[in-house]
Amino acid sequence: RNLRGVLPDSFPREGQLISDLTIKGNLNKSLTLKGNHTIDGAKIVLPPATGEQSASSTGTPVSFPQLAVSHDVDYQGEQDRIALKSLQVDSSLGKIKGSGTLSRISKDLLADCKGDLALSMGEATKLLKDALPAGLTMKGKGDITFACKGSLSPPDDKPLLSSLSGEGSVQVESVDYEGVGSIKNLRSKNLSLVKGILDTTLEGLLNGGPAQIAGKCDFNQKKPDVQVTMDVKDVKLSQDLTLLGYIVPVLITTSEGNLSGKVNVSAQASWQGFEWDSEISRTIKGKGNLSVRDGTVQSQNVLAEILKFAGQSETFQFEQILTAFRLSDGKIFNENIQLNGKDLDLNLKGWTSLAYVPSKKGNPLEYRVTGDFIDKSLGRDAKKVLSVLGGGEGAIPIVIAGTVQKPRVTIKKPKVEDLFRGIFKSR
Repeated sequence: RNLRGVLPDSFPREGQLISDLTIKGNLNKSLTLKGNHTIDGAKIVLPPATGEQSASSTGTPVSFPQLAVSHDVDYQGEQDRIALKSLQVDSSLGKIKGSGTLSRISKDLLADCKGDLALSMGEATKLLKDALPAGLTMKGKGDITFACKGSLSPPDDKPLLSSLSGEGSVQVESVDYEGVGSIKNLRSKNLSLVKGILDTTLEGLLNGGPAQIAGKCDFNQKKPDVQVTMDVKDVKLSQDLTLLGYIVPVLITTSEGNLSGKVNVSAQASWQGFEWDSEISRTIKGKGNLSVRDGTVQSQNVLAEILKFAGQSETFQFEQILTAFRLSDGKIFNENIQLNGKDLDLNLKGWTSLAYVPSKKGNPLEYRVTGDFIDKSLGRDAKKVLSVLGGGEGAIPIVIAGTVQKPRVTIKKPKVEDLFRGIFKSR
């Protein structure tokens, strides 16, 4: 409490500290501080990334494992400056080494520092579990380097990163993201922070295929502006890749199903903020292309009902799946999803909601299916019949609705009397 004017707001307010400290010098001029410390039970609250305080974003609490800290510090009272010659932190989380200076410590607290973090990513995942997206885990070794300078006391309406500039690097051995896949050897090609704008390019192997994600984030805004481009190739598919079901609903599979093939995705998008439901899903705009080749889909969900209607086996073998999708108004729009199969072709048109709707217990979707199996399922005059009945030439009365989590297929077969009436009218 007595040092709140000197220490950062994020300094631990809880925990125990045992210190062996040697101090030499003059309190009014300069002091040398060398020490070894054991910190146990330290708890801090990370501020929201946007800098906004609200009932729903009051920060993320983090409890640290036991830390062993050693340092060599010079305090220069007349210059209102602290020079950190060396800092080392050891714990089950990993090892941190750093150095730097803090100047104007009684005013706006300027920092100029650099450091290296060698981490156990499994322990880091446990530590940051409340701050990381659900379903994301990191494994193996990780290494983070950084060098930054700027003010640690930004204006009240600005987030901390808006007043810092620097550069660094990131390398993580393995990242598993439920519904997306496994990323190996994730590393930064560049990582810089200039006048509050973070610019980075990340590379790695996503399910065995090369992936690159580039992004910019402007922290000078109350709700940071984010721009992302993504390019992934030859990603191996499995039924765990639930993300694909948001773009192509026939790829929604159950745990008992099967999904194989290789996918290429390129996309670009922009949005504001970091909260998915209230900010990202509502402000995102972008476009992308997806292609899947040489694979199979077997599922008890959407595709099984369509294949049964077409008189096909429950396994759909395809040469390619193609779509150009659009992101806007909180939805993914697909004007023409093409599925070119071994025994039949399908086309889908519709949308999927990016926002989770609590009343529906999922993300709503709505698609209409057309294809080349009209004659097989309704007879040789079906195209003309459906046109007469108002469905349009080549229309198939199949609608995919419900939610991504629980989709349903509705097949609106014409009544017998309508079928005959349509045949006679068409002749």
